[in-house]
Amino acid sequence: MLGFLSSLAGEFAARRRRLRKAIGDGRASLFEFVLLAGLVIGVAAPSFAPAAFLGRSFGPLLPVLAVLGYLAIDAGRQRALAADAEEASVSAASDRRALWFLAVVAAAGYATFAWALLTPEPFELVPEELPSGALDVNIGP
Repeated sequence: MLGFLSSLAGEFAARRRRLRKAIGDGRASLFEFVLLAGLVIGVAAPSFAPAAFLGRSFGPLLPVLAVLGYLAIDAGRQRALAADAEEASVSAASDRRALWFLAVVAAAGYATFAWALLTPEPFELVPEELPSGALDVNIGP
């Protein structure tokens, strides 16, 4: 297990270096910010409109999903390297999978936030006792 985690940490740092080399320092920083902001916004979404989530707070599942998916992608990379695959091609394929996966998770975070903001508050009609002789004028749904 310790070997897996040390290999994961080394690959994570190498993946960041490859990303920065491929698209430049400024764009890589912006890309990382957009990915992390999607995760944070997805977690914060239920606090903006708790009624939209019907009392279920599933926003914190996004970072858990991101970590589990990233671990699964890296486990596949380590299995391929253990099977004597070429390291450069395995790293390139693993980079693509990891970036696409994290982009999808971040997009889900943004979508969760948008859904929380755009979902209207539910209308509850509270029945009241009418005074004698009064007419009910509440025509809403």
